[in-house]
Amino acid sequence: MALLVTLALPALHAQEGTLEGTMKFLQDTLNQQGQLKWVQAPKAAPANQVSVEDEVTGAVADPGACTLSFKLDHRFPDYRVATTWKLAVREIAKVTVESLEDAAEHARTRAGLPAWDSTTTPRVFNVQFEAMAGKKFQSHRKSLNSSQEVIERDQEQPLGSLNFRDEVTAQRFSKALMRARELCGDR
Repeated sequence: MALLVTLALPALHAQEGTLEGTMKFLQDTLNQQGQLKWVQAPKAAPANQVSVEDEVTGAVADPGACTLSFKLDHRFPDYRVATTWKLAVREIAKVTVESLEDAAEHARTRAGLPAWDSTTTPRVFNVQFEAMAGKKFQSHRKSLNSSQEVIERDQEQPLGSLNFRDEVTAQRFSKALMRARELCGDR
């Protein structure tokens, strides 16, 4: 099965060691992912499950500016959040890959919230990117809540994340993102 997953990933480009090839790989990986669906449920109350959908669209890598832009549409049963990101790749300090369950628990801990031991079906993998000290990623967030109220704002965030349907893709994307940061240097 791992072989099939690997074959489905965007091909590494002939210039894979170059910034252009690495950025193209990042762009293609995001644009080819399609819609990702999962159900998340607390282990203590599995009947309280939530269906979630993610879709990344419009990914554009700009090797000259060392930026990666994309729109992440995150849908829940009663609300929707669309975030347009513009990542300054050279300002990424750290990239972490873990299961979505673990990522959710770590986010709750950082926020001082109690644990929410949950399961995700099918299993989903989260790639979290963290900005360098004193830096923040630019994004524009538009949400639609259950009352159909639109809330829109520009944001600066020290953390961001993307979800992937398999760990192989998540790891490859993570490594390519850090390689792009290295290649961007002080451009």
